[in-house]
Amino acid sequence: CNKMSVDKKAASNRKKKGKGIIYQVDELAASCSAAQSSIKRSGYIETKNDREPWKVMYCILVEGSLFLYRNSTDAEPTTHVPLKGLTFDDTVEVDRKYSFSLTKGSELVLLVSVAGSVDLEQWKKDLLVAFTLEEAEAPTSSATRAKKSSLADRAKKNLASKAAGSSAGQKAVKKSNIINEESLNALKALIKANSGQKKAEDMEKSIVTVCVKAFLLIENRTLRAEEFLPADKLLRSSFDLLVKIYHGKSRVQNPKIIHTALQRVESSLKEVEKVLLELLGPHLQAKNKFKIATIFGEIADKDFLFNILNDNSSKPHLEHLVTSMEYYTQFS
Repeated sequence: CNKMSVDKKAASNRKKKGKGIIYQVDELAASCSAAQSSIKRSGYIETKNDREPWKVMYCILVEGSLFLYRNSTDAEPTTHVPLKGLTFDDTVEVDRKYSFSLTKGSELVLLVSVAGSVDLEQWKKDLLVAFTLEEAEAPTSSATRAKKSSLADRAKKNLASKAAGSSAGQKAVKKSNIINEESLNALKALIKANSGQKKAEDMEKSIVTVCVKAFLLIENRTLRAEEFLPADKLLRSSFDLLVKIYHGKSRVQNPKIIHTALQRVESSLKEVEKVLLELLGPHLQAKNKFKIATIFGEIADKDFLFNILNDNSSKPHLEHLVTSMEYYTQFS
């Protein structure tokens, strides 16, 4: 591999830090040999074709090939999509906001949904290059991927996912006050104004599911609350900066200055995403890892933040969230 390759030391460091970071080269990418082509992208996406419904898959983009796996721990891809000569269309009408189609002439090859607008732009850029390249071999890993999760591990994840989605699990979280319903409703209203009703409802479900999962992992002593402190510190920093931008935006004449400041918020929130994925990833199914990515793909998008800061029709909801962020950073 070339610039995306990593040596054994880097791979070892990554093992210590954890797995599951969306769109970063993971263990599978790290294990590719020097003879293999460079890995351009990797991470969880949703895919669909004419014969099957939407499903979350782990993907690796290598030169003119897109490889799809059921999970990042799988040894072999389930699907290989040769990309040379295909066409990219992000105006396709589907029930996913950040989506695009891959077509060959008039034939649909694959529908893809990614976490957010930033990811969509990056995919477009990388695929337009990949359409001109030859096929590549699938990245290989060490013998039969010894770290592939066992049946017991997968059973635990399935049970935990069912618990996270159950009404009992959600009631337990509400009772614990981990989720402030008024603040969640305010965020939902802002997302609805910017991205539509369905996106707002999907985001609400994703946030509740992830919070329930984290709560249950702490309650069951699988994780300690203290392990979330790095994410909490980054979240406080993000909120603090966002509050300052909100209170100071009226004094700023050049919108580019606001965009630059929101870029810092976006970067900070993306770091929260990485920390949470490292911490929760080993305990989550692929679909829930993708939910974390979609949450931050929306709320960590600087364009989304800029839009809600300047949408007077949503001002009461924004003011409520700002007040909540101020309280969180000062008193929690």
